[in-house]
Amino acid sequence: MQLDYAIEGYWLSRRRGFSPHTVADYEVTFRRLVQFLGPDQEFEGITTADVNRFLNHLQDELQLSTKTVLNIWTALSSLWTWAQTELGTAHVIRDHIPRPRYRRPVIEPFTEEEVRLLLAACERMNAWDRRHGQHIGGTRPTGVRDRAILLMMLD
Repeated sequence: MQLDYAIEGYWLSRRRGFSPHTVADYEVTFRRLVQFLGPDQEFEGITTADVNRFLNHLQDELQLSTKTVLNIWTALSSLWTWAQTELGTAHVIRDHIPRPRYRRPVIEPFTEEEVRLLLAACERMNAWDRRHGQHIGGTRPTGVRDRAILLMMLD
């Protein structure tokens, strides 16, 4: 069975169980796989080496992030899990290609001084007066609102 037909069967069976965002993400992954392996590729003939080359191509040549490559690995694993059950083909992902490791970046909170500076910026303005060609300062008419918005976001 050609890769395109296997993907079509996968979507007939699995599309309803996914969010629209997952469907869009998987469609991009499968389209890239078909472009990489060629339109006439037989699904049963795809090897672990082929998938590894594809993942390396995405990371090295397309310079996709580790998180994106992990998402692609997940989509491919889902496809082969379906194919193992429905088509009886070997699962070339699970147990053969390690799941890419991804660590969420640590989000550093603002320091107390940075918070004070942000809130202070809500009070004063430094606008450009086009008519007189100069900067004008003063209190911001939206200062209280802006401060409330920042405090909510910081909380």
